[in-house]
Amino acid sequence: MADRLTPERDGRRIALNRDESASAIDAGVMVMISEDGDAVAAFEQADRFVTGVAVKRAAAGDKVAECATGIFRFDNSATLPVNPLAVGGLCYVENDRTVKGSGATPAGLVFDVDDAGVWVEIGPRTGFFAGQV
Repeated sequence: MADRLTPERDGRRIALNRDESASAIDAGVMVMISEDGDAVAAFEQADRFVTGVAVKRAAAGDKVAECATGIFRFDNSATLPVNPLAVGGLCYVENDRTVKGSGATPAGLVFDVDDAGVWVEIGPRTGFFAGQV
């Protein structure tokens, strides 16, 4: 048999479909898939999890939200903060820019907690660890 040139992707960039009538998604915010299968800015909702982070603004009317997976820093909640002892465990969406220590919508795995916020690993493993895939 001959060698095969197998196409490869790094898995960091993803294009998520979205409803053209949906409101804009700002760059740098957490993004999840709605019940309708469309990319939306993350908010607290049971049975959903963060899929990626918007790499550029998706304006109203855009059919696709360009997102990335990886490790990103978000604000830590003032009311339900993520504790440094949570490293390796899940953190949850407070809003599309802030994570908290408990909740209904997993944001990702806590990579680190520092004075500036919470470093969160966002990607396909989030749904697996949350038991949602």
